[in-house]
Amino acid sequence: KYTYTQLSDEDIALEGLDLHGSSIYAISIDETDNFDIFMDGADALNHNVLNLLNVGDHTMHIQTKINGKKHDTGIEFLVQVIGFSIETEQMEIKTEGYCARETAEITIDFKNAGRPNFYKIKQLDNKYKPFDKSDDLAPNIGIIYFKVDDQMAAGNHTLDITFTNDTTRNLESDTSYASITVNFESSYIIKLFDDIIAIDNHDDIFTSYQWYKDGVALFGETNQYLQSSGNFYGKYSAEVMTTSGVKLKVCSVLLEDAVIPTQKRHSVNVYPNPANAGELITIELLHFNDEDYQYCTLQIVNSNGSVVQTINDCQQIITTTLPVGTYTGYIIQEGVTYKVQFKIVVK
Repeated sequence: KYTYTQLSDEDIALEGLDLHGSSIYAISIDETDNFDIFMDGADALNHNVLNLLNVGDHTMHIQTKINGKKHDTGIEFLVQVIGFSIETEQMEIKTEGYCARETAEITIDFKNAGRPNFYKIKQLDNKYKPFDKSDDLAPNIGIIYFKVDDQMAAGNHTLDITFTNDTTRNLESDTSYASITVNFESSYIIKLFDDIIAIDNHDDIFTSYQWYKDGVALFGETNQYLQSSGNFYGKYSAEVMTTSGVKLKVCSVLLEDAVIPTQKRHSVNVYPNPANAGELITIELLHFNDEDYQYCTLQIVNSNGSVVQTINDCQQIITTTLPVGTYTGYIIQEGVTYKVQFKIVVK
């Protein structure tokens, strides 16, 4: 093992990385090809290291190549890549929020600069996509479209967005931020009887309610249950307050032709909940038959909207462990439009 006694503390130029130093065996590190640079989880980067790094902090390791053999120098150093500055402002925020499968629209004003060519959103697939270059847009305006999928849990989300003009080089912007609100799915509205519907609150996550019909608040209808003097007809939705103090909507359901789950609809019992980190958590599926188990998938999503666990071919009793965090679970059934949703809190 070769231990190097010194390394230059010079700024690293964008086009490459030069190291200078010496070992106790008087074998030098210099700009010639007698060293390799390694980043955790990656192959050798050699001298053009910065062209392969994204914005952020990166830990590097050095190996020398002496007489064709590689030797660990024991040298570790940090490379910090800083993106170019960009000033943005989100415009026209949809305060009423989005429902699953709707197309979200984020409009960004790049102030006095031109619109970049590409954007990526960390909480989604974290891959660069081109901006729409419509002639109807001002050159400083960019619009991002994406489908609100089931992996985005209900709540207020802050999206981390970076920009670039050239995806072949490491020239990213600093992170900008945009806000989006995702509402609870319409499957939370369940039919108890022909004249009574309710908000499913078996997870005890709601503290108050306001019912709506065809987008208009129903005066005095602030209970979990809504009773009708006749048959329900129209679009019904609700505004709810969660136990964390967040006010969200339950997306509307069209009652005259929608298939509404009955009181004996599928549900889930989770215990212990809250649980401790590393503690065995039991997820019990209720009102499922043998065929349901064969064609269902369990997904657990973290607060960033990322799927952390997927279990195919469900069983009545499922056990798992999770790190600290707040999670949303989904039971997805083949051929069924609504999903069973539940919360897991790990302290």
